Amino acid sequence: MKILKTFLSTIAATAICVYVGWIVYQDSLAHVEPKRDKKKNEVAVSVEVTRIQKRSIEDRIELVGSLEPVSQVEVRSRISGYIKSLPFDIGDRIEVGDVVVELDDSRNQELVTKATATLRVAEAQLKTARSKQSLAEKQLVRLVELNKTGVATEQETEQAESQVDIAKTEVELEQARVAESASTLDHAKIALKETKLVATSSGVVSQRWVEAGDLAKPDVPLLAIVDLNKVRTTVHVVEKDYPKVKLDQIASVQTDAYPNKRFTGAVIRKAPVLDAATRTATIFIEIDNPQFLLKPGMYARVNIVFKKRSEADVVPIAALIERDQKSALFVVSGDPPVSNLQEVQTGIIDGESVEILSGIDANDRIVTLGSRVISSGQEVRPVEIDYWLDAPGKKETPRSSAAAD
Repeated sequence: MKILKTFLSTIAATAICVYVGWIVYQDSLAHVEPKRDKKKNEVAVSVEVTRIQKRSIEDRIELVGSLEPVSQVEVRSRISGYIKSLPFDIGDRIEVGDVVVELDDSRNQELVTKATATLRVAEAQLKTARSKQSLAEKQLVRLVELNKTGVATEQETEQAESQVDIAKTEVELEQARVAESASTLDHAKIALKETKLVATSSGVVSQRWVEAGDLAKPDVPLLAIVDLNKVRTTVHVVEKDYPKVKLDQIASVQTDAYPNKRFTGAVIRKAPVLDAATRTATIFIEIDNPQFLLKPGMYARVNIVFKKRSEADVVPIAALIERDQKSALFVVSGDPPVSNLQEVQTGIIDGESVEILSGIDANDRIVTLGSRVISSGQEVRPVEIDYWLDAPGKKETPRSSAAAD
């Protein structure tokens, strides 16, 4: 009986082990079979492709800056005085010789009148002194002749000589007074003239800091006049583009005020050193402004073209892959279509295109979208589009390149 119980227990344990093993086996099959089915039903990766095209391409940079006047003059008074009139206001056109500020000249007129009178008195005194000198000289000549005949004494002759010397000294003194009075009059006339501030250059009033009745002080600006025939902008070029920028190089300038109009400028100066903090150099560009459309303070977008090539072989910049300092493209070929990484030599690169000098053929299909998720030799499903249509609304419906071929 004991042997029978042991036998039955062994059979039961074996049955349990077999059952557990069967459950584990079925569970493993449940995980393996879906993977096999998934791999069996896996489809090729869809990628967007296009073909190389002949297009114009430029090596250029786009910079930003603010417009500034080439010439700006601040009108200042050299003397103090209350402002009598300001005939020009902001926006008014001024020509050379126009009186732009007139100060109260009543005090200066008085100074001129007083200096004129003082000069006349000094001139009269000089005339009197010269008459005395002439009389003294004549008296001396007469006494010298009389002394020869013994009529005049030696003492009288010496006194006459002394009177001549005194007369000469008085003449010199009066001459100095006349010169001093004349100088005072000249200064008074200059001060009177400076009550009228005259424009030394043509332009437009851009600022007016004072009004009639205000007190003008030396070296305090009253008006600002800008010449709008030319404007300039200052831009900053990064280190890699600095050697490309040349003096007199043509630059195209656009503003937000006139988005559809391009203005032509030229590089007039470039800084000889770069800023150590930003690694940029300052470039000065001057722009002709004959219609006065451009105004100082406007935001300017500057384009400088270094090199331009017409009918170049180009592909979208999105297709270019940089690996190990080499340039490459994914080219789709074969049936079924397979992607192959092809090394290429590039030329000019702009914001959306890259020139291909060698490495691919004109009819090769280039991957433009999906190159980051595929590898060389991988089967793909190419969808060919015309990448170069200008507007998305004009883009044709994508077609399968396999069907097209």
